Amino acid sequence: MTLQFSISAVKAEPHSHHTIFKTIQIDKFSDIAQYVIASKDDLPLIRWMPAVLSNEYRSKENYAFNQFICLDYDNGNPTLSWMACRIKQLGFMHFLGTTHHHQKEKNGKICDRFRLILPLKRPMPDSDLRYNWVMKKMLTKWGKADDQAINKTRMFKPCSEIISISDGKLFDYEEPPSDEEIEESERKRIERRYPKRFIKTSRLPKGLKDRIKNPISNGERACSCYEIAFSIGQYGYSFAETVAIVSSIPMKFGDGFDHKEMMRNITNGWEGK
Repeated sequence: MTLQFSISAVKAEPHSHHTIFKTIQIDKFSDIAQYVIASKDDLPLIRWMPAVLSNEYRSKENYAFNQFICLDYDNGNPTLSWMACRIKQLGFMHFLGTTHHHQKEKNGKICDRFRLILPLKRPMPDSDLRYNWVMKKMLTKWGKADDQAINKTRMFKPCSEIISISDGKLFDYEEPPSDEEIEESERKRIERRYPKRFIKTSRLPKGLKDRIKNPISNGERACSCYEIAFSIGQYGYSFAETVAIVSSIPMKFGDGFDHKEMMRNITNGWEGK
């Protein structure tokens, strides 16, 4: 059986935003090296993504699919030699390469810094919640990977040196729960962490009641969700109750504001971050 993979790549001027990407089809896995590794001179020019886009512009709205899990390790745990040995023992098809700051001082620390790329048996989940659930599980599967490099349309600089690139079996991630199950689990986690902070009273101030009744205008959605959730939380309402109240307020989604963004602002407001 012939395996085919696709990634996105771009070569642009240094310090550009690298927003326009071309889909690259890879007929042989080892061919990925020409896109994920670069010389010192080309390093500032090239960016690539494991994700494939529905058109050439990099944005979460244009995400189409992803056939890879890509993990960056930059804190010395695990070491490069440990990872090279472990991934060989497991027999997965993979690419392992050092990143730009490998064994160089960064944030006051000199250590092994490298990237592991695993082709997948099946594409990553489409849902943001299920995608993030899979990636968070992978962060601690072998040591501790960088949790800032896991979003759907994350772009990467090329590696500076190949440590190993090998055929083998395709990696398969653990099946994630449904969106509803993930959201419910998160609500329970937050409520365990933040029990009732004040004795609950159903008598909310008139000004807060008025804000809950009135529609939220487009330019104030994020701020309003945060402020209202924060205020409701101060009166002892649970996280689930707060989500239900804020979600009932009329507001328009779109223009970069979606259900996920609403939940993020409600969560941060209720937690008082």
